[in-house]
Amino acid sequence: MEIIDLVEPVDFSQFPASLFEAGRLGAKIKERSESKGTIDFDSFEIVILGVLQVDEIDQSRENYFSLRESMYGLFDHFPNLKVRDLGNVKSGHSLKDTRVALNETLNGIYRNKSLPIVLSNEVSFYELLMRLNEEDYNGNLIWFDSKIPQLEGSCIKQWNCNLKEEDHKLFMVLGTQKYFNSMVSFEQLSSLGGSFYGVGKIRDDIRLIEPELRDAHAVGVNIDCMKSLDTPGSNSLYPNGLVSTEMCQMMWYYGMSTAPSSLSFWGYHKKNDASTLGANSIAQMVWHFMLGLHSRTMDFFSEPEAECMDHHVIPMEEYGVTLFFIKHKITERWWFAVQYNNLRSDYVSCLKEDYELSRKGEISQRLWKYIVHKRMDVVHNNKVDS
Repeated sequence: MEIIDLVEPVDFSQFPASLFEAGRLGAKIKERSESKGTIDFDSFEIVILGVLQVDEIDQSRENYFSLRESMYGLFDHFPNLKVRDLGNVKSGHSLKDTRVALNETLNGIYRNKSLPIVLSNEVSFYELLMRLNEEDYNGNLIWFDSKIPQLEGSCIKQWNCNLKEEDHKLFMVLGTQKYFNSMVSFEQLSSLGGSFYGVGKIRDDIRLIEPELRDAHAVGVNIDCMKSLDTPGSNSLYPNGLVSTEMCQMMWYYGMSTAPSSLSFWGYHKKNDASTLGANSIAQMVWHFMLGLHSRTMDFFSEPEAECMDHHVIPMEEYGVTLFFIKHKITERWWFAVQYNNLRSDYVSCLKEDYELSRKGEISQRLWKYIVHKRMDVVHNNKVDS
């Protein structure tokens, strides 16, 4: 089935004409989105996509209308970015039917090397994890949520098991609040190879998150991670949480990442956002993500041995590993690799502080998890050889 049969297009006539004035995102999006009976994607095109909820179709349309209205009205500072609004995936007779239609639509977007921004009422990992379970997927998943997800734990385990032993791709939850999570939930997350950053740690130094988002390939945002006074629209009210300025900065980090493949927002309800403050907040997160894409440098495509890179080698005899650090001379961004028993990992993003700690003979938490993984590789390879 063709994508055009799976989606209902946006009716741009329902929006105020001012949103499509020259210089606004709405003008660019409308020009690229008005269908002539077929959908012809361009390579690396941003594609906005809503997902109609089975039992709340009209409410879903209202939710996405509000989000689109806020997005279209922002000014376009990204002349080289191509942005299309594909409309909403049609609701099936059941949630399973809708998921099948969504997965077909996403696969069509990915086949054309485009990047979807997914809007959904339902808070679910399913759509992101379906992408991660594809054989050609090679990246990390980051999920913003105040609570460590439990309902889809089996899917996370399946994703984790489908990875090759040497991949060690990471699943991370950002914006957690401990009083919403049992100690067992943190232990389960760790046992599945995941990790987390709480609101307090992010707020103390948001730069800690930049390397994680620089290596991210799929990011999902449940707006429950945000403070309700700052970003209303959730079905729950939270006095604490991440705020819009923090989220905008982290969306910019993700836009600057090596190879972003999808961005998703879940859980927004217009009925809980009479002021449209929440819709405006989410729209500005999307805008900052686009700004990151527009501002991306090509430093991560440089060969590690290129002249534009500074190189530092630090033997850590106490831990039985050697650390290799590189820094781009212009952007001053850092990466590291771990060598253990003559096996070296791929380069992973880090901060200058990780390098400086290593010079003192200490290992940061970021580096430690990769050292553990590299040792696991050696153990695994030894078992195979024997």
